[in-house]
Amino acid sequence: MKNTTSILVLIATALMALALQACKKEKDSLNGECGVEERTYQFFPTSHLSLQYYGVDSALVSSEIIKGTGDKLVFQYLRTVDESACCADCGDGDWVLFEVDKSLISFDFEAEDLEKSNLIGGIYFGFGGHFIMQPIHTGKVKGIKLSEQEWQVEMDIPLTEFRTVKLNKRFKL
Repeated sequence: MKNTTSILVLIATALMALALQACKKEKDSLNGECGVEERTYQFFPTSHLSLQYYGVDSALVSSEIIKGTGDKLVFQYLRTVDESACCADCGDGDWVLFEVDKSLISFDFEAEDLEKSNLIGGIYFGFGGHFIMQPIHTGKVKGIKLSEQEWQVEMDIPLTEFRTVKLNKRFKL
């Protein structure tokens, strides 16, 4: 049963990636006249992630940022593209969440450190109209505190076999 769930998740992820690529091609062919892309880079102090795992092998997860209670900083990268005017079943997006101890002034996570930070990521599934999130166990996340209101964060996170988030941006309160 565990292998069946994993195989189904991989198939669904591959189909989503192909569907998202088709939507991107449509947007490209319209010379950018369709869709509004928004990116947010933010963190929440004194917070924590509440994660609910689903599936036999915990392949999928839903998340909630619990703000104002906790001893963590929760970082969020969110990219969305609304293409509903051009393609009813399209849309595009990436979402990455993780948490670190609020006393840190820098961090550099790989491998097992990613799991300790509750790193999760997902892509937007246009046909279902929501993000499909899963734990991320590979990649890199580094950060350095610039001030109480700002962190410089670098990510290289594979969301799927076909999609990676690579960025080096300032995350703001």
